[in-house]
Amino acid sequence: MTWIVQHDDGTLTQHGEKPGTAGIATGKRMAATPRLIDPTLERWNWTTGKVEPMLDAWRARLCAAVDRQREDARRPYMTQLVGQSFVYAAKGREADAYRSLADDALSVMPAPERRVRFPLAMAEVDATDDPIATVIARYQAGQDASTAAIGRIEALATRAKAAIRGATTLEAMKAAAAVKWS
Repeated sequence: MTWIVQHDDGTLTQHGEKPGTAGIATGKRMAATPRLIDPTLERWNWTTGKVEPMLDAWRARLCAAVDRQREDARRPYMTQLVGQSFVYAAKGREADAYRSLADDALSVMPAPERRVRFPLAMAEVDATDDPIATVIARYQAGQDASTAAIGRIEALATRAKAAIRGATTLEAMKAAAAVKWS
C-alpha cells in the first residue's frame, strides 16, 4: 500500500509509509492508494478514492507507440544503408522514364543516350546480360511490392490512431493500439 499526500501548496507526493510516521509530512489531504500512481498517465480522484487514467496523456502515448511500431514494421521494406534511398529513387525514376517511352523509342535510341537516360539499368544490363526490359521489370516489381507493403502498414497505423483518438476508455485505446502488423 502507498499513500498519496496533497500538500497545502497543491503538490502531491507518494510514500510507502503512512504520513505522520517515519518523518513523512502530512498534508491537506491524504489517502491510501493500492499502488504508486504514474503522474504522467494517472491521477488520484479524491471524490471517488480511485486511481483514474488521464485519457489525453494515454492517447498521446499510445499514438506515439503506434508510430514507433509502424517504423519497425516498415523497416524490412526500406533499406537503411547510406545512399540506398537515392539508388531506389533513381531506379524508380528510370522505370518511370522507361515506361513513358513509345514502344519503338528504345530500339532506335543510340546506346550512348540509353546509358545517359538509364545509367543504373544499363549498368545492371552489363552486369547480368539481362535485357533492359527485364531489369526495369525487376525494378518495378520491387517498387510495387514495397509500396504495397508500406501502404498496408500505413493503413493499419492510420486506422489504429483514429480508433485511439475516438476511444473513450483506456481499455478501448489499448485494444486499438494492439496492431497486428503482419
